[in-house]
Amino acid sequence: MFKLLLTCSLVLSLSLHGEEIEKKPHATIIVGTHHYSPQKTMPKFAAELQRLGFDVSLINPTKNPEKKKDGLPGLEVLKDTDVAIFFVRWLSLEGEQYQQIMSYVKAGKPVVCLRTSTHAFIYPKAHEKRPLTFSFGKDAFGTPYKMHLAGATKLSIAEGVEKHPILTGVTGEWNSSGTLYLTDLQPGATPLILGTGKSGVAKEGVRKNMYGTHKVK
Repeated sequence: MFKLLLTCSLVLSLSLHGEEIEKKPHATIIVGTHHYSPQKTMPKFAAELQRLGFDVSLINPTKNPEKKKDGLPGLEVLKDTDVAIFFVRWLSLEGEQYQQIMSYVKAGKPVVCLRTSTHAFIYPKAHEKRPLTFSFGKDAFGTPYKMHLAGATKLSIAEGVEKHPILTGVTGEWNSSGTLYLTDLQPGATPLILGTGKSGVAKEGVRKNMYGTHKVK
């Protein structure tokens, strides 16, 4: 099981000849899909992080990394990264690129998973890395991908976490046009916001896909 860490610090302190100097935290955003258009939205997110005091590296290939043979060039920057932000989907990385991501995550350094990153990898049935297709989301981000529902999502803050710093300024209930992912939260995960959405089937029932069999209601 990979370690999950969360950091809210904006300044890292280093000691140099007995003096404290400030070093900006380094965030790396990894765009590994064009699904939901993160290649357009993540540059804006990177600019906002810079405004908040981060040094930011943005890995954002022009062509869809899901379909590119050369995958995600530039992952070597993870060696000097303080927090990695993943917006990836169904990658089949090999060699050095695969090792660069796995080395970062296994080191227990902070990770942020956005949307499709719960199903970050996909490998053929006979491939030695096939188990990663199903285990990476669970082990690295706290939940495997199961399936997602249809239509809009009704959102509300989970009971007892109203004062969590991530929820500063967030109150009440609201609706989102985004569809809801079913989760299987792992031990130690703390849900902050809960969603309710339509199942996409006429009535309660069982849905099957490559990720398993799911009871839908």
